Amino acid sequence: MNDCLPVRAAVRFPIASVETSLDADFVTGALCGATSLTALKNMLDCIVIVEKFYATSNYQTKQDFILQMALLDELQRTTGAIDKVRSNRMPLPQEIQPINDQLEDTHIDVERMEWLETEPGMAWIKVLWTGPESGAWAAIFRWKKGYVAGQHKHLSGAHVYVMSGRLQVRGGTLNAGDYVYEPNGMLHGETTALEDTEYLFICNGPLIFHDENNFTSYLGWEELERMRLGATGGEAISAGSKRISA
Repeated sequence: MNDCLPVRAAVRFPIASVETSLDADFVTGALCGATSLTALKNMLDCIVIVEKFYATSNYQTKQDFILQMALLDELQRTTGAIDKVRSNRMPLPQEIQPINDQLEDTHIDVERMEWLETEPGMAWIKVLWTGPESGAWAAIFRWKKGYVAGQHKHLSGAHVYVMSGRLQVRGGTLNAGDYVYEPNGMLHGETTALEDTEYLFICNGPLIFHDENNFTSYLGWEELERMRLGATGGEAISAGSKRISA
């Protein structure tokens, strides 16, 4: 910044409006060292703070003036460093545009989706999404009070968020608003709907249901996708239900 006249004119007015011992010409000279408009703005902001501080003080000695000069020098060096960091931001190191220009978000109007019945009069599902590449899937389950889902083993981790109602799980209770993470490998007993319940279930892979002696059903993304497309009925993914409590 070679021409300091605009800077001098800019800072004289605010300094003159404050009763302080800070020398306006010195401040103007200090500001001439600003390396850019950004640094100038940073310095002006800092000077306003210093001005307000000294305007309320009674320091009028030579030592006070020297202290003020030291403060301004530190402010100039600090704001210059900030400006240098900002000007040296690293550009993108590589191309980030996707190769597949057909990629797009999946948006589902859940309210408009129809419930698919998985247990007559007792259980329904809305299949939100299935991921063939990963095997992950997302769905909303609706269970009537008294519905019991069979015991099962997780072949992947899963996230559960109870939207409404209440579930009895493994000696505990999940209430509306509760979240649970169920890790890969977990063995879970029966799950009972204590009230009419809806919950969001996001699973990273399949579940396998069983009784005391045998596997009874398998639930993965393919079963859900077949049902979503109408190729199979909802009973194909009845969550291993073997009985309905009274």
